[in-house]
Amino acid sequence: MVSAAGVAVVLTVPALAGTEARPQRSSGAAQAPGAGTAPADPGPADALLAPMERDLKLTRGDAAQRLGAEAVTSELESRLRTVTGGAFGGAWISSSTGRLTVAVTDSELADDVRATGAEPKLVEQNRGELEAAQSRLDRRAAKAPAQVSGWYVDPSTNSVTLLAHEGAEQKARTWARKAGLGGDAVRVQTVPADFTAMFDLRGGDAFVINRSSRCSVGFPVTTGFVTAGHCGARGATTVASNNAQGTFRVSKFGNSGGNDYAVVDVNRNWTPKPVVATTGGEVPIAGSKEAPVGASVCRTGSTTGTRCGVITARNASLTVSGRAVKGFVITSACAQPGDSGGSLLAGNQAQGVLSGGSGNCSGGRATSVYQPINPVLQTEGLKLVTTGGAVPAPKPTPTQGSTSPKPSSKPTAGGSAVQKAEAEVVRLVNQERARAGCSPVTVDSRLASVARSHSQDMAANRFFSHTNRQGKSPSQRVTAAGYKFRLTGENIAFGQATPAAVMQAWMKSAGHRANILKCGYRNIGVGLAFRNDSGRQVPMWTQEFGATFDR
Repeated sequence: MVSAAGVAVVLTVPALAGTEARPQRSSGAAQAPGAGTAPADPGPADALLAPMERDLKLTRGDAAQRLGAEAVTSELESRLRTVTGGAFGGAWISSSTGRLTVAVTDSELADDVRATGAEPKLVEQNRGELEAAQSRLDRRAAKAPAQVSGWYVDPSTNSVTLLAHEGAEQKARTWARKAGLGGDAVRVQTVPADFTAMFDLRGGDAFVINRSSRCSVGFPVTTGFVTAGHCGARGATTVASNNAQGTFRVSKFGNSGGNDYAVVDVNRNWTPKPVVATTGGEVPIAGSKEAPVGASVCRTGSTTGTRCGVITARNASLTVSGRAVKGFVITSACAQPGDSGGSLLAGNQAQGVLSGGSGNCSGGRATSVYQPINPVLQTEGLKLVTTGGAVPAPKPTPTQGSTSPKPSSKPTAGGSAVQKAEAEVVRLVNQERARAGCSPVTVDSRLASVARSHSQDMAANRFFSHTNRQGKSPSQRVTAAGYKFRLTGENIAFGQATPAAVMQAWMKSAGHRANILKCGYRNIGVGLAFRNDSGRQVPMWTQEFGATFDR
């Protein structure tokens, strides 16, 4: 796929991963649990132009043109560095002309620079002399004034620039002079404050309380994060990645309130992100819709990583470490000390934070219990950080009974519940196609058979790929089923508990969304099967799309 953006340069967009479509194909690549296959990295048109418009105050066309030109100047700078040799004083793109400017100490090289399309500038010091001056400052770094935040070589001024707090300019010059730099060799630029490390705050990550015990982040909220109340008392401080992080503003654990949650407010160096850092990668948080009993869930903590199970009960009254709690969620996922406070997800929906467990992750039967997240958001007036922005908790819904029959250990493709789920995926596909102006796809029995067989194959043989164990690609499997296609494509996914969840995951991925919204497709087949992971039923989804030569 190639696109042009108003200049003599084209942007080649990578083929879509996770799909197979004619005439363009690419193979899938496994990714984080619950997200199917990973899309290729977006090209500049997708990833850079919009933020460049916003931050550099450029039009979209100007941003594209600038990217194209700068791609050329990187190579040009390298070539001119060689051509000018010891006379090279550095290079930069002029903010006024947009052209590459090259500093040289030898005026006889000016024409050579102009011949390449760059603009020469005659200077006194070459790059080597400037870097030697910077090295002298580096060697005296321990004696630098506290108000000096850094220094660097600036080719545009042919000097070493010091970064100093406002009011400390003279201190900076004095320190540089003691290092042997003075006059025009030094320039001072003011900065508002020292540079500080910036950290992402993610569900499942570890943090340390009062520099002693360790727990896990539950879910990011706009002011910080929610975790377990038993992790720390109100006023306790937290550290993560060896940096100060935040303070427990609220902490509640058991008895009269029946809760186990805490709210930690973080400092400005930490940015709450709408993700949970699972063992397989970051999983986005889209909301906090409560999953029903029997739904598959995965929890992430700093001791045992990501462990999965099913919800076995809701609204349970329990005793955790001698404290009475109520309204809790029980799951079959294992947990161990240090995982406390960690995230419980159903697909991309936040469910709760880990309170306690019975058993461990070394084998045998294990159970873990959770403080539901929505009551915390509602009671404390918090907003969950999600992929759609900061959102409050959904309105309370009637609670379910505390127990429910366990799902069958051997769901079959012929089961009515499975058929209803497959039909619901078809409905949701056509709903998205209608929004995009595409005609609906109809179920073709041959494609449905291919989709179900592939899901069952992945479940039975415990793999996740577009290519089956016999080495057959989607197009080969579709052909073998007697479907003579002119177009075909396949989407796969695993771990999403509902049709809505798997469709949401596919629509968030460029490759999968492209298949769903390809107007040329006329038929569809959907297959759902379940992989048995030590009693936990993991959904395996397949979509087959196609169009025959007669349609």
